[in-house]
Amino acid sequence: MGNSSSLEQLDPLHRIASSTPISQTDAELWQQLFSLQLPSSSAEELAAASYSFCAEMVRNNPSSGNFQSLIRRAIDLLHLASKPKATGDPVRQACDCIFFVRLFLKHMIETLPSSELVGHLTVPDGAAGSGPSALCEPLVEALLALLVQCELNAETYWLHMECTAALLVGMSTQLYADLTVPTAQPFLLAVLSSGGTNAELLVQRLLTHVIERPAAPTPPRGILRAIGGAIGTVLLLPYYTVRSVARNVYYIFASADADAGAGPLSLADRSLHVLLLLTQHLPPALFVEGALPSNAFLDALRALGDEQPFDKGTDDHDDPDDPEGGKLRARRVPFKELHDALATALPEPGAALLLYLLLHGNTDFLEYALSRTDPEALLTPLLRLLHESRSLPPNQLYMVLIILLLLSQDAGLMAATQTTMVSSVPWYTERVLGPISVGSLLVLLLVRTVQSNLAKGETHDAYVNTNCLAALANVAPTLRKMHPAAARGMLALVDVFIRKYSRHARRAGRSDAAVAADSAELSATPGGASADSDAEGLQLAADCLRIALEVINLTLSAGPALNEHLVYALLERPGLVEPLRGHEQFSDLLENLDLVLDFFGATLNGPAPGAEGGDPTAAPSTHTVATVLGHIRDVGREWRGERMRAFPDLKFTYEQEAHPEEFFTPYLWNVVYDASGIGWSSERLVLFPTAGDYGGASGGSQVTLPPLTEVDVVDEGACGPVGHGLGTSGASR
Repeated sequence: MGNSSSLEQLDPLHRIASSTPISQTDAELWQQLFSLQLPSSSAEELAAASYSFCAEMVRNNPSSGNFQSLIRRAIDLLHLASKPKATGDPVRQACDCIFFVRLFLKHMIETLPSSELVGHLTVPDGAAGSGPSALCEPLVEALLALLVQCELNAETYWLHMECTAALLVGMSTQLYADLTVPTAQPFLLAVLSSGGTNAELLVQRLLTHVIERPAAPTPPRGILRAIGGAIGTVLLLPYYTVRSVARNVYYIFASADADAGAGPLSLADRSLHVLLLLTQHLPPALFVEGALPSNAFLDALRALGDEQPFDKGTDDHDDPDDPEGGKLRARRVPFKELHDALATALPEPGAALLLYLLLHGNTDFLEYALSRTDPEALLTPLLRLLHESRSLPPNQLYMVLIILLLLSQDAGLMAATQTTMVSSVPWYTERVLGPISVGSLLVLLLVRTVQSNLAKGETHDAYVNTNCLAALANVAPTLRKMHPAAARGMLALVDVFIRKYSRHARRAGRSDAAVAADSAELSATPGGASADSDAEGLQLAADCLRIALEVINLTLSAGPALNEHLVYALLERPGLVEPLRGHEQFSDLLENLDLVLDFFGATLNGPAPGAEGGDPTAAPSTHTVATVLGHIRDVGREWRGERMRAFPDLKFTYEQEAHPEEFFTPYLWNVVYDASGIGWSSERLVLFPTAGDYGGASGGSQVTLPPLTEVDVVDEGACGPVGHGLGTSGASR
């Protein structure tokens, strides 16, 4: 095992990579190539052999044209395999041929400048066709046609896997291109030019795979068997990578025969990655003269409709473009199943990206998602991800926050979250929450995320704070019966912003009285760049603090008694906003808080229930949670809403940036790079720094988040005594 003689079995690969041209009619060679049995060699030997074949192909192909011959053979086989009910040799040989095409193509993309790559994809002189796209376009058309037309079953599963992998490899020229410089993108242009009906049907088919997650069958034999196991993965890994992990991968080979069907990825995963690349926002500068082509695949995703039910008892599904009997109706998929599949898969970054594309671009899907009566189905997995914000890559955290902001824009959905309860939240490890509404859980996790972000000090991400506060402002007018942990968390957040604001004011070198003036004046004071920086930090802290105070005002404006735990938390911390007294920019917001404190706290300093009201020697009252909440409910019946100063509802909406490709293209490719199972080389990578560093959190310091509630916890049932009472402090200013 692992000796050089075993590698002699790969002689057909030597022949096709040699300088001797091969003929399309050389049936014996093609049969040998597609009947290869990979040797039981070590990982390093196999990787070295594949690298050697690829290097030999690059060196000899300009004279032999054998890579072009291989592509032509692949196109012919794909056409045969795309025919209705194709089975047997055409399917198996097409799968093997596409595997070899992407093996050589991947090496060329990784090692050659774009100008040389185009030469290997050009039909040689004297052959039919001309121009650099002469082979890309028919190959791409054949790949897309097969994915649309070829019925998915146990025999064709691996052919679908290979076709999706080939599309990923072909479009990976973006990995090695500067977004700001025109670069040859032959496969990407060929994909975009295919368009038409195929775009709609392909988007539908790929989404169907994402929804149904078809199980992988056991590959039958030869190269096809290797594709489904560890060997196929190793052949596609960069050689230097395999050398570093050869010992580990060798043991994978030992069990590959016993479990050949256990591939690293499913067709659903590959379909998701292809769909994301097909529907991406393309960088205009990549294309010559900025001629950005239209994207029929993105248009198809945006126009997708909900599948209408049909009578399975009828037999009228004979459309040749729909070989699966009505399962693939043009431009329609079952939104319920799609919604649930994405909610389940949200821990995978690709699923969140697709969910964003649908919510932001497809009005029908957005309407469906907002109209569901189970908001917890989507929000709970999103909030669970948010709970892990400290370990998420920054870009994945951004996607979660953008999706939450999109959902928070709908008042109906946010109102529904207030009455939708979850019995427990086992993944929330800071404390036992007990029954909690989805709306309160949303507030709690948004607050926690801001606190975690601010705990990073000067390195905190302002984008995270902005999006969290925007979502909080959107949900605030609908908040009802807020959970005590959420109420206290909101006040804890205000406290954090007050301290941050005060710290910036002190750093600006101004007295408390001077800070009461408009903070914008600070930028005009002497002090150079430091003064400007302090002014910017002070203004940002003031803006965040004001939004947090407005959120509390909006929550109370519907009636303080509707959020008794928020009133309780305010009464418990009457001095919270004292540092802001005399600050004009906050006075209007403090006015309403004072009204609430005065109204509900006025009688709390009186005798405790059962005490003699007129006896000046009576002991000061002590209150339990139950008595205070009962007091809030009783007094709340006399509350008049006109007492509070009215503020317009804060309404934040998500607007995609003018150049979304600057964020989405690198992030999308980073997701595919890490999760596709295709080991691209990072040596010439341009799109993002390195596979391990881009967007990752592993290199950063871990922040220990302090508990949201640093005081004793009020009970969730709003009854019974607790160790910490309000005492006799009342609500004095």
